[in-house]
Amino acid sequence: MSEGLTSKFLKQAFQLQEEKHYKQAIEALYKALCIESDNIEILAQISHLYFLMKNFERALEYAEKILDIDPEHVETLKIVVNINKYNKKYTKALTFAEKLYKLAPNLENFVTYLEMLTECKQFNTVLSELEESKFNYEERKNEKLLLLEGYARLKTNQIFRAISVFQEIIKLYPQNTDAKFYLGVIYYQKHQDSDAEKLFNSILEEIQCDRTYNYLGLLKLDQNKIADAINYFQFAIKIEPNNAFYHYNLGTAYSLNGWLIEAEDSFKKAVSIEPNNIVYNYSLAYLYYEKKDFQRSQETIDHILLIDPNYVDAIILKSLINAQKGNIIDAKNTLQNLSEK
Repeated sequence: MSEGLTSKFLKQAFQLQEEKHYKQAIEALYKALCIESDNIEILAQISHLYFLMKNFERALEYAEKILDIDPEHVETLKIVVNINKYNKKYTKALTFAEKLYKLAPNLENFVTYLEMLTECKQFNTVLSELEESKFNYEERKNEKLLLLEGYARLKTNQIFRAISVFQEIIKLYPQNTDAKFYLGVIYYQKHQDSDAEKLFNSILEEIQCDRTYNYLGLLKLDQNKIADAINYFQFAIKIEPNNAFYHYNLGTAYSLNGWLIEAEDSFKKAVSIEPNNIVYNYSLAYLYYEKKDFQRSQETIDHILLIDPNYVDAIILKSLINAQKGNIIDAKNTLQNLSEK
């Protein structure tokens, strides 16, 4: 009789899940769980439903119960990987992704494993796993797999091979904007400005992309086209307002254009997002110095030196402020000590 009731509740839960009534489906599964508390199928369904509802804490709670009973439960391992990935706990996600791939060595799980290696910046391992993999020629042409390979080669400074991979992706998958972006970055770094700009603009014909606008801004900054650079950085910030690097770049462009009030606002925003970033803090300190606001410049330098007491640029700027205040001997001694290190 208990088996009949369990089956009844499971069927009810599946029906409710298909209708996207997740909460009611969970209630039906709880009833089934009261009858069979260690039933992995029931626990797995509850975990899966909580995952669909983005209640990751509860999904993980039930996933852990399943793995206590069956440490090799593949579908649950997938959920655990995805939850840790969502929570940016990449080291944990990698542990489970590796286990998942070893248990079920298919292409999908291999891609997931390489993605977590990439998030953990283990680029050499990505390449060695690719070289040792047993997938056939067609499977190796998988779009995600190629992109992971290209990115790993880029990060390990295998530039020519990275270029080859990204070009292959663009040929096979012309709509892949990631490959176009990374290839554009390589061209930018190689000072092939026209090639980089062409690729970046081709991306913007398909999608609005903050990182692409940012690189176009950097290109224009290098070309001393400050007004264009400002426009591109503003576009990037409009899409991603909480990216400190974009605000820093915009502040740099404003500063080069002589717009010091706007530059100060941008540098302050960058610092508010990343308070302990020395580069952003130093840019703000130097701007205060340019505006002869020595007190605020000094306060910002003091903050920098708390983070890194040996930051040379900050020590030099502090000496310049001391000289401006008339403390010539202190400034001279500090610079002399610095030169002797």
